[in-house]
Amino acid sequence: MAKIGELLGHGRTFSFEFFPPKSDAEQTTLVKTLHELQPLEPSFVSVTYRGGRSSRDRTHDLVVGILKTTTLTPMAHLICVAHTRLELAEILVNFRKAGIENLMALGGDPPTDPDAAEGELAHAIELVELARAIDKPIIPGIMRVTNLASIPRMAEMGAAVPSAIAARLEAAGDAEAVRQTGIEFATELCEKLLAEGAPGLHFYTLNRSRATRDIYASLGLPLTG
Repeated sequence: MAKIGELLGHGRTFSFEFFPPKSDAEQTTLVKTLHELQPLEPSFVSVTYRGGRSSRDRTHDLVVGILKTTTLTPMAHLICVAHTRLELAEILVNFRKAGIENLMALGGDPPTDPDAAEGELAHAIELVELARAIDKPIIPGIMRVTNLASIPRMAEMGAAVPSAIAARLEAAGDAEAVRQTGIEFATELCEKLLAEGAPGLHFYTLNRSRATRDIYASLGLPLTG
């Protein structure tokens, strides 16, 4: 299995993020998305993690499934919140047994469940130390805005769309015009990041392929499928 640290050392990377499906319908959508994005040959893909036993299992199963059934190099997210040190060590061991060698260590959002256990690690660096990882370059994440409804949602998550961009999106016209404007903004951002020396790009796919493929095409990156 390719190690992401080594991939980053060889030059620019292009990567995608997915979240574990919660239903059969979401599973079907994700399988289709993986099939459509695999020909783009991303450097690696990551799978998010929300915490709790069910999310833990879904993340594990999806990461291992990608490793075993696709040509993609997967990376698992793991958070400190609401986990004991022993639980985190168990998760790390299970990933290693399954052949997963790439991990994104995160602090995690505060739990909303009042009965959630208090985590023993306060910061992601402690999880990094637990996993015996090394320092990694920082890769910018690309979140495209292709519909107006996503603007307030992103603000709620602490990633507000700049007012000038939001205004242009709102003035774009119909839904397709808004989508195209969002793709143009994302493409411009990618071009600027690469021109200024970013080691790669990490695309938040939201389990959909079209926008990522459109940005790839606009950047002139290879579309082999």
